[in-house]
Amino acid sequence: SVAVTSLPAPPRVPVAANASGSSGPSGRRISFALWSHFLTPVRGNWAAIRNFLVWMRDSGQPVDFEFVKCEALTGCYNESKGLPDVLGIVAMGNRGKPRHSDVQFIPWVRETLKRRAIWFLLADEWCEWKGPGLYHSDLVLKTYYHENLVRPKHVKAPPGALPQPRPGQIRYLPLGASHRFPLPNKSPALPVAQRKYLFNYMASTNTAETRKVLRGIVEEMNKTWTASQGIFQHYTQHWSGGYQTSAGYMEPEDFSAVMQQSVFTLTPFGHAMETFRMWEALQSGSIPVLQHPKVDPACGHSLAGFMLKAGGIEPPLLFVKDWGELPELMQKAAANIAAYQERQDRVLQWQQALKGQLYGDLWGKIKSLGLERL
Repeated sequence: SVAVTSLPAPPRVPVAANASGSSGPSGRRISFALWSHFLTPVRGNWAAIRNFLVWMRDSGQPVDFEFVKCEALTGCYNESKGLPDVLGIVAMGNRGKPRHSDVQFIPWVRETLKRRAIWFLLADEWCEWKGPGLYHSDLVLKTYYHENLVRPKHVKAPPGALPQPRPGQIRYLPLGASHRFPLPNKSPALPVAQRKYLFNYMASTNTAETRKVLRGIVEEMNKTWTASQGIFQHYTQHWSGGYQTSAGYMEPEDFSAVMQQSVFTLTPFGHAMETFRMWEALQSGSIPVLQHPKVDPACGHSLAGFMLKAGGIEPPLLFVKDWGELPELMQKAAANIAAYQERQDRVLQWQQALKGQLYGDLWGKIKSLGLERL
């Protein structure tokens, strides 16, 4: 059985207004399909795809999108319906398991369907992927920036490593907000002085030891906190991919509302340095506070794809060397909150420019490659 799910069609816009510079064959709209035997839009790992598609819709790309879920990847092909202009395969790289990646279908896509092999590889947050079949694809869009794969010219492969991919063959796909986080709206962000909370800390504390330490620091701060803008805390003991309220999670709308009422959002690392919370805070106009990123033994500089200058703005985030610096940092902020209005303005401008920069580059590459026929 084949289930088809579509986003609302993006608005039709003149080709000249299209950020990627051209439409489909003969100037018509492009049909773009994603096929998967493993993932559906209700699963957490769908978030990166959802955010990419929302950007395409909101930026007016002349694209008609379709998602097809099938029992086996070959079952996604409907001969009577034909093929889309651009085809992508959604697969998983979780815990480095090749069986979830569908790389065995790369020859089928290239030789039978005569399409470029464009793979969306999700969930490899620990950079464990070791499936050599991936290097036979034409393009891979991978969540969680893996410096050893994304920048092969600049990173020397360790002894015994798999062959390095071609430069540009593997690209970083931003994680973005959670699949249950409310979509961006056009309402103006609340100014910093009008926000109810100085900062929030909402976390599943068993994801990383640092999160437990930070919880202790915040709870101690809250005991003696007297500033007019308060502290919001909410914790769950165990991570749940479904974000169920029965597991202690907040409703997505409530979670979003707290961020929109917070000047700062604490964004400690979890399973990976990049987290949904970073992107959700940016979307909410809440300044993310995080530790200076370290070089991960497996991933390398894993925030290098995120920490980019965009729209002429350097990343306007707030960093601490150690979470023990938080109490003094927040006390100083509470005493002069108006000084952070300009930073909030830059946060909103930067995140919008960053999405356009990253997604625009990805779509340009996907489209130009995907329209080529083998």
